Amino acid sequence: MKRLAINSVLTLWIAISLTFFLIRQMPGDVVHQWAMRIQTLQGIDYPQAREQVKVMLNFQADQTAWSQYIHYVAGVLQGNFGTSLAYQIPVTEVIIAALPWTALVAFGSVSLSFLMGTGLGLLTAWKRQSRWPELLRAYATISQAIPDFLVGLLLIAVLAIKFPLFPMRGAYSTFVEPGFNLPFLIDVFYHSCLPILAFAVPMTADWALGAFAAASSVREELFLTSASAQGLSVKRILLSYLGPNALLPLIPGLASSFAGVLGGVVLVEAVFGYPGIGLFLSESIQLRDFPLIQGIFLVTTAATIAANLVGDFLARKLDPRITKEGH
Repeated sequence: MKRLAINSVLTLWIAISLTFFLIRQMPGDVVHQWAMRIQTLQGIDYPQAREQVKVMLNFQADQTAWSQYIHYVAGVLQGNFGTSLAYQIPVTEVIIAALPWTALVAFGSVSLSFLMGTGLGLLTAWKRQSRWPELLRAYATISQAIPDFLVGLLLIAVLAIKFPLFPMRGAYSTFVEPGFNLPFLIDVFYHSCLPILAFAVPMTADWALGAFAAASSVREELFLTSASAQGLSVKRILLSYLGPNALLPLIPGLASSFAGVLGGVVLVEAVFGYPGIGLFLSESIQLRDFPLIQGIFLVTTAATIAANLVGDFLARKLDPRITKEGH
């Protein structure tokens, strides 16, 4: 586990370094671009606007790229990610405002896909002599071939335009007062349904295949045969006997699925205009908002690494054989 922790820290440091240097290889003069924009928006002189941009970017005339890099890393270690050029506020404030929306979609889609997928997989394993396994494989082949954002577009076309059951964009309605009140919470849930389904539909197939394979390996165990001979209902056999024994190895995969959702939020949240970190990352790339790009990449990378660490920890707890292989 100690080795994994060290590798995680190294991975995070490499991600920070690559992000810092690669975005500075983008063509064009970002200082000039933003100075012109600030000059127009704030009505100040160009030299003053240019100096303002340099301050926000921590650009100093006598600093090399390496000096700027060291200054940036030192700020990150202190929790200072810089100031967003687009929003003129600290990057941490932008991320803190956006992260709960992405977390809602991530946890919602992972939970929904796990429940639907494992249920479908268990039922398919129980009815493996029928056409259920063939239908499951066909569903998995189709759903895994379609990107998440395209699933989102199809959901909008069907459930928001053809049959207007859900809103197309946004996280809540403009006529609802934000706050911890029931109308707002219901409206937030209502707006999150399509983004959650955009991730859940493909992930359901993955969970279903995993549950089907795991359940098939224990399908002929004596305790299941005995439960079936006693005349127990299929629902009780699946929930009380087959499920607990077959699904335990799949639990660590929940963390990996969460990390997978973080990798696809940029396009999906852009499709739905959902104000999570994916949408802000997409906009920051278009606007060349370097501090915000760096901050979001840092947070998503850290979250992905943390999710994988949690998955590894659960795997070691649930399977003692892994613990014996090393530290």
